[in-house]
Amino acid sequence: MRNFLIIGIIVLLYACKGGSTSNTTTSNEPALKDGKYEYLFVSEKDSSFLEFEVKGTEVKGNYRFLPEVSDGAVGDITGTLQGTKIKGVMGFTVEGYTAKEDFAIEIQGADLFWMNYEKIDESGFMKNDTTKLVNKNKYTLRKK
Repeated sequence: MRNFLIIGIIVLLYACKGGSTSNTTTSNEPALKDGKYEYLFVSEKDSSFLEFEVKGTEVKGNYRFLPEVSDGAVGDITGTLQGTKIKGVMGFTVEGYTAKEDFAIEIQGADLFWMNYEKIDESGFMKNDTTKLVNKNKYTLRKK
């Protein structure tokens, strides 16, 4: 009788726990909760910082690129969070030149992958090919 009681308690505890230890995020669930985030990317001699705030599906923040050999780039980002992806626009200034560029971000756990769209030449103007993402740089979460 005592064994049945112990087995019953174990089954009850397992049922209360939900029976699953999966922590995966589906594409419909937001990968990031509302709050502020900081990510860091470091290559051999260059680094980038990405700081942003999430409010619902809205993402706003700052981007800083610090290369070893030039002045780098600073700018603002705005985007929309959809599940594990953020799509948006980065306005930036690099060595006196100001521009805007579309970007996409994929979130996997504590890592963020920043991607730019491949550029195509249309009659002398460079435009984004929104079907081709390139330069998948891995950023690591610094703090929330």
